[in-house]
Amino acid sequence: MLDAVRRAKTIELLQALADTEPSPPLTSSLSVEGLDADCENEVSGATSFSPSPRSDEDVPGPSSAVPDSTGASACEEQVPEARFPASIVTFVESYKRFLEGGCPSAKRRENVGSAVNRVSCFLQRMASGCNQLGTWLFLDDVGRIQSCAHELMSQGRTVTTACTHLKNVYQFLEYFTETPPPSCRLSRAQQIGVLRALKNCIRQLRKDVVLHQITVKDAKVSRIISAQTLTKCRDLARSRIPQLLDMMEDDKSPELRHRFYGYFSALIASVYGHRIGVLIGMAVSEVEAAKARHQSESLGFVVNVREHKTNGAFGMAQIYLNHEEFSWAERWLNMRAALSLPEGRFLHTTSNSPGKILLKYLRVVWEEMGLPGLPSFTDIRTSVATHVKNFHSAEVRRRLANFMCHDTSTADRFYAMHLTAEQARTIRVLFEQSTSNAEAQAGEP
Repeated sequence: MLDAVRRAKTIELLQALADTEPSPPLTSSLSVEGLDADCENEVSGATSFSPSPRSDEDVPGPSSAVPDSTGASACEEQVPEARFPASIVTFVESYKRFLEGGCPSAKRRENVGSAVNRVSCFLQRMASGCNQLGTWLFLDDVGRIQSCAHELMSQGRTVTTACTHLKNVYQFLEYFTETPPPSCRLSRAQQIGVLRALKNCIRQLRKDVVLHQITVKDAKVSRIISAQTLTKCRDLARSRIPQLLDMMEDDKSPELRHRFYGYFSALIASVYGHRIGVLIGMAVSEVEAAKARHQSESLGFVVNVREHKTNGAFGMAQIYLNHEEFSWAERWLNMRAALSLPEGRFLHTTSNSPGKILLKYLRVVWEEMGLPGLPSFTDIRTSVATHVKNFHSAEVRRRLANFMCHDTSTADRFYAMHLTAEQARTIRVLFEQSTSNAEAQAGEP
């Protein structure tokens, strides 16, 4: 018994010395035996990652959908499942808690879950066919890392999705390098080599990412909704909403309620171009707070929505409603209270994917109004932003873009790189004018 204790203590000291990466490297039969024993102990509690269900942030439009495989399930279909030791599973869980932070919102948890699923998929791919997984030595495989982007895109992912996967993995490996787990046997040089290989993969995708983004922008522009259609949408929604509220006094069916959601969403989206997340995130308490802040001489109400995609950059998203429009919101709140719906979202649904419900009924009411096409909220947003750009001055456009929580810098970059035929014709005229004027000036005495 005493010999066993001494042996265990000796192995522990040898491992502590090995972790300092002495030169030349330390080798010992005792340390190798200890390592094997550690791995066997970890494998006895081995488990595989169980990716949490994926949650979509944006619902793809009818003509822009590309199979979105942000979860890990598609990856696991291609790669044999590795049984990871408990130490790796625990480390990944600690990374997940680190990303979530102290007071994570539901959306934050969803986004973190997607990012950790991508990391898990990467680890499964790297560990396939390897032994002694608890040592993390399976990460030291530059060739397999370099093939990641190709494998991701061969599974139907776009280049931008593949790049997002690799960036999520790179963030994890930065965390791993700064705080390596105790069982890690990768040297500092090996860790840096893994980071460098992954960073190089991301760098090589940049050109393809830009070209893909331009293609996506071109597809969005081709689906621009005319200003006349957006105006007609607003007018028809305003006339239809009070009629639906009258019907809802007697008919409490979810179908009718969801049609009200569709018309209300169509009205707000066609005016402000807000993302679907603003409508999903609008809370009952925020509508009630707008009423409490209202001044008697004011012409309307401002609803401040906290939960939305770009609240970190723009703060709260705002929705201005005139007195008539706000009276519709108040009527719905009274009906909502009578239905005993849980507190929370203003447009409450029992679905775990409220965005899909709003998109479905946006398209239902769009057809009812006899409007062309079946747009998504993104199509409406792109259309509103485009009309704002083409109609207003730069200063007015900036103010409107801030109100709709829209960053114009990225959009302008794509507009500059990809012009319409009419815009390109204007550029050509300017080029021809510059050479024609130069010739005229040269001919002058």
